[in-house]
Amino acid sequence: MRYQHLFLLIILGSVFSCRTRNVEPADEALFTGTFKASEVKEGNVLVYREGATNNIIPGYASYRIALLNENGERKVVLTEFTGERFEGIWTYSSPDQLLTLGALSPQPASITFVYKVESLTQSSLILVNTVPNPKTGQTINRLVLVPE
Repeated sequence: MRYQHLFLLIILGSVFSCRTRNVEPADEALFTGTFKASEVKEGNVLVYREGATNNIIPGYASYRIALLNENGERKVVLTEFTGERFEGIWTYSSPDQLLTLGALSPQPASITFVYKVESLTQSSLILVNTVPNPKTGQTINRLVLVPE
């Protein structure tokens, strides 16, 4: 009887541990660094692709997110496509796959930026904002970022 319970626990444990994820577990080395825009969609419209000459919003060429870890303190420097620059802190919630940029200075119109992390690899970070962006006509935006 004991072996049946042990066998059942092993089976259940392996079933629940084999679920797939869109994002690898939060790895400090993958998050740390400066990322630039490679491709940006505002709603369903592709507005920027790195290297293209016909970008609708060429300002995304200067878009940067620097995610830093200085002595255990997570800091962020965000440079928007408009040229605005904000500094603050970043957090990542692994279960929700949410990257939050908060305590930003100067304080932007939306006090925090919250992104769903669609994908995180060594070669790219794909973010989707969780609320409509007032700067882009209330669209949900998808940013494909690459390490700088």
